[in-house]
Amino acid sequence: RSCTAQQAPALSRRRAPSPVASGHPGRRARLRAAAMGEPLPEETQVLIVGAGPTGLSAALCFAELGVDAVLVEARLSPHNAPSAHVINRRSLEVFRSVGAFDQVACGKGVGCPKELLWVSKVAERQFGSWGPPEAGIEIGAAMQNVPPGGPSRKNVGVPRMSPVGEQLNLSQPQLEEILADVLRQRHAPRAHARYGCLVEGVEQEDDCVTATVVQGGGAGGGEGRRCRVRCKYLIACDGARSPIRESLGILMESSVPLINPAAYDPKGGVIQTHVWIYFKADLTHLFNAPYGPALWWYHADTASGLIINYNGKDEWVVHAPFFPDEESPPHEWTEAECVRRVSDALGETPRDLAIKAKGQWQMTCNVATSYQVGRVFLAGDSCHRFPPSGGHGQNTGIQDVQNLSWKINAVLKGWASPALLDSYEEERWPVGRFNADQSARNNKQMAEIEGAIGMQPASPWKTLAEYRRSLEHLKTAKCNEKSLQQALQRSSPHWFSEGQQIGFTYEEGALVPDGTPCAQEALFPRQTEIHDGSVLIYEPTTRPGSRLPHLWVAVLRGEGLRRRGAADMEVPAHPLGPGPDAFPLGAVCAALHDCMALDAISLLTVDSGVDWDAVVPEVRRTCSVPLVHVHLLADGVGAATPKT
Repeated sequence: RSCTAQQAPALSRRRAPSPVASGHPGRRARLRAAAMGEPLPEETQVLIVGAGPTGLSAALCFAELGVDAVLVEARLSPHNAPSAHVINRRSLEVFRSVGAFDQVACGKGVGCPKELLWVSKVAERQFGSWGPPEAGIEIGAAMQNVPPGGPSRKNVGVPRMSPVGEQLNLSQPQLEEILADVLRQRHAPRAHARYGCLVEGVEQEDDCVTATVVQGGGAGGGEGRRCRVRCKYLIACDGARSPIRESLGILMESSVPLINPAAYDPKGGVIQTHVWIYFKADLTHLFNAPYGPALWWYHADTASGLIINYNGKDEWVVHAPFFPDEESPPHEWTEAECVRRVSDALGETPRDLAIKAKGQWQMTCNVATSYQVGRVFLAGDSCHRFPPSGGHGQNTGIQDVQNLSWKINAVLKGWASPALLDSYEEERWPVGRFNADQSARNNKQMAEIEGAIGMQPASPWKTLAEYRRSLEHLKTAKCNEKSLQQALQRSSPHWFSEGQQIGFTYEEGALVPDGTPCAQEALFPRQTEIHDGSVLIYEPTTRPGSRLPHLWVAVLRGEGLRRRGAADMEVPAHPLGPGPDAFPLGAVCAALHDCMALDAISLLTVDSGVDWDAVVPEVRRTCSVPLVHVHLLADGVGAATPKT
C-alpha cells in the first residue's frame, strides 16, 4: 500500500462535461466568464481539488481552523442531477462542528422516508416492503417483529446517541449548494468555491506542491487563464476517475472477487453499468406516508431497477441496468425514449412528468492502495468507490477530510510533527476498505431478494440477453414469500448500520492504546459475517480510537465553548444526560462534542481525587500543544475551563 513519487506527470484525462456545462452555449459562456473573474492566488496553505461534498466539507473544516485553503472545481457550476442522497449521523456531526448543521438539516426537500418497497411497477403489484423497526417490519401481507439478526431494540434509542438525531435524505446538488453557501456566508471573501478551474498538472518538491490550473477552461476543456498555485499540501477530492490519483500512479484494489465472485469484472472491476433518468412528477397519489418510500425497486415485464425518492413529493431518479456495448448511449436518447422508460417503471405516465437530465454510471467497489504520496492526499471517491448499497460513499469522504484537516492544521501551526500525517492513511484506509466490502455484501444481498421475487438469473447481468432472460422468467415465476422474508431479514446491515456509522474504531494511528479489547470488534477487512453486530449495533465506549460518546451537558463556566447551532438548546430527558430541570439557571446547554476543541487537544477529566487545577497549568507549561480542559462533575453537569 505504498507509492512514492517526487514529480507527477501532467494530468492527461479531462473530466466529461457535466449536464450543466453541456447545456445551452449562452449559459456555458456566462459560466466561463464568471470563472475568469478574480485570479487565483499564487500561494496558499492548502489546495483542495474538487468541490463535491468531500471538497466542500474540507474547505469548511480548514476555514473553521483558520487555515488558508483554495477550493477549485473543474465543473462550471455545482451538480444539477441528484446522485448521493444519504447523510448519516457521523457526517451530520462533522457539519455541526463547522457550523453547517442547521442549514443542512433545514435544507429544501429534506425528509426521513424509512419505507422500502419491491414492486412489479410502482402503481401495480407489491412484492414486499420494509419499514422502521419501531413500527415492525412488513413483509408481503404479514406483520413481523424485528427479525433475528435484524436491527436490535437496543438501537431504537440511537437518535439519543448523537446530538444530531436521525440521518437525512438530501440530494447531492442541494447539499453542495448549502455547503457552498455556508462557506461563502461564514468565511467570504477568504474562502469560497472557484468553479471552472481545471487542474492540468501537479508537481511536488520537498517543501511544497505546485499545481497548474486553467481558470475558466472548465471540465470540458476550452481556453482559459493558465496559472500556477503553490501550496504546502494538496487534497485530491476529484472524484472516482481522479486524474490526480492516476498521475501519481496509485492503483485501486477490489475485494469483490472474495465477497461476490459472480459480480466481478476483472477488466475494470465494474459490477454493473447503470443508466439514470432524473425526472420531476407529483407521485404523492401513489403513497400514504408523509414522505413516501425512500426507495422503490421495480421489476416489470420490460425493465427492472430502482427509483430513489429525493424530496418526498416530485423529485425522483430512475436507475436501471445498462449495457454500453449493446445499447445506444443515454445522451442520444430522445425525450420520448426517457418518458417511455420512466413510464415502464411507474406503470403510468404522470401528466406533469418532466425529464430533467440523464446519464450513465458504473457500479464499482475499489479502494486505493495508498491515500498519500508526499504532500498530496486522496479523499472521498478519489480513493474509494462503493456500491450505493448502504449510502456510505459520500459519508466516508466527508469523514476522511474531517480526519485529515485537523492533522494538517496541527502541522502547519507547529504543534505536531509531519509524521502525524501518516496516521491519516493508518486510520482511514481500514474504514474505507471495510465500508467498500460491506457495501459489496449489501449489494450481493439485493440479488438474493431479486431471486426470491422470481428474477433468474439475478443481478448483476453481463449481457443484455441475460438481463432479458431474467425479465422473461419473472413473467411466469411466483414470488417465494418465505425466501423473500429471509432475504429481507438478512439485508438488515443495508438499512440499519449504526455501528458502522458511529461505532467504527481506529486500531492504529494517532492514538495510544489502553490495552483493552475492542468490545464490538474493530471494523477491519477480516470481518466477513454479514450479520456482524458491529455493523448493526452501536456500543458507546471511551476506548482509544473510538468516537467520543454523546452526552448533553450544562456548561457552568468556560469562554472557549463554540455554539454549534439551534440543537444546543434541545435537552431531551433520557438516561444519557440530565433532564432540563437538572440544569442550573443560566447554564449553557450543549453536547459534550461541542466542548471539544477543533484546533487544540481537549483534556476530558472527571472527579478522581486529582487536583486538576494544579496539573493542567503544569501540562500547558511543559508541553508545546494547545490544550483545552473540560471537566465533568460527578452529577453529570459539565464545567468547561476557558481555553488558554
